[in-house]
Formats: sequence, structure tokens, C-alpha cells
Amino acid sequence: MHPLGPGRSLNNARLVDPLINFDVIKKHLDVCSKVHGDACQPFRSQELSTTKMIDVLSRKVVPYPPDCEYMALSYVWGQVHPQDGALESGTLPATIEDAITATKKLGMRPINEPNPEQAIAKQTQLKMMDRIYAGAALVLLPYPGEIRIRAYPDSP
Repeated sequence: MHPLGPGRSLNNARLVDPLINFDVIKKHLDVCSKVHGDACQPFRSQELSTTKMIDVLSRKVVPYPPDCEYMALSYVWGQVHPQDGALESGTLPATIEDAITATKKLGMRPINEPNPEQAIAKQTQLKMMDRIYAGAALVLLPYPGEIRIRAYPDSP
């Protein structure tokens, strides 16, 4: 039998639900932490102490809180240049706004995303993305070609 089921391939997988069930993700993260032990724990490099993260509750850029559980967003800024104050006003690109919401819904506070308003900090963090991803409890990967992460019912 085919591992994805009869007549199924990676090219014709069906969408089960267009919305993310955050409770299921929380449960999987909890099982991972409790059952898998050290084999499934993030690796937190000392270099993380030089990074900054977005505190999703205060919508401020903050220094890395030591040993915090955080999410990382794999995102290519490209030609996007948010206006000054976009973080505080909630007008960042939709994918980042969705990642902030997902972080809150999963009960985490910081998300690692270089401050979009500070190009130098962004370049520094880009050079250490391998360590940032390794230290994250979860890495969000937007679906290629999609602008939005359809993660919750109130997404437009």
C-alpha cells in the first residue's frame, strides 16, 4: 500500500482543513518535550544572546530573553520595506502579522524576526539563521507562492 493511501501522491494530497488547529500543535509540542527528552530540545547557542526578537504581546523589539521558548519565521523580505512604526501599528506584511498571531495562539511570547526597520540588525541575524532555527521550539514556513499563512478564522 502506498504510504499516503491508495491513489495518493505528494502531488495530489488533499486539504483536510484550511485552518490550523493550534491545540493539536500545542499537544504535539508538549509530547515532544515530555516524551522525546533531550533528543527533541532546541539547541540554544550563546550567540542568540546577541539577537533581538519581537515580543508579540507588547509588539516591541526586545533583546533575546535567555532560554526562552520562541518561534522563528523563515521569511524572505525581498523588496519589502515596511514603514517606520509598522511593528507597533500592526501594519507589517501579512505573513509576519500572521506569524505574530500564531505565536500568541501557541502560548509563546517572542518570535525571532529581525526588526524590519533596522537593516544592520537584520544582516547580523541573517548570518546566524542556522543557530536561530536550531534554538526555536518551532519554525514557521510560509507555503511557497502564498502571501498569507491562513492560520486562524479571522484572516481576511
